Amino acid sequence: DNSIKIAYDRLKDLDSAIIVTADHETGGLKYKDGETKDDIKNSLYTTKTHTGTNVKYFIFVKGLSADELKAIIPEKIDNTD
Repeated sequence: DNSIKIAYDRLKDLDSAIIVTADHETGGLKYKDGETKDDIKNSLYTTKTHTGTNVKYFIFVKGLSADELKAIIPEKIDNTD
């Protein structure tokens, strides 16, 4: 969260895009609703390798609304592109 805030604070007024994602999902993490990051332990992972689960991405571009971004950026992006 701190890294994202620093990037946003530095770039929010510039002609820049901020893109946050992961290169892969790992571990098949399974947890219950309401659990916090402090509750998460290694035993909650269902695998010790990568899974085929898609990861989310978050994009901020100054002056574009979420709907405008959705119109120009696909829902799924192949991270090998």
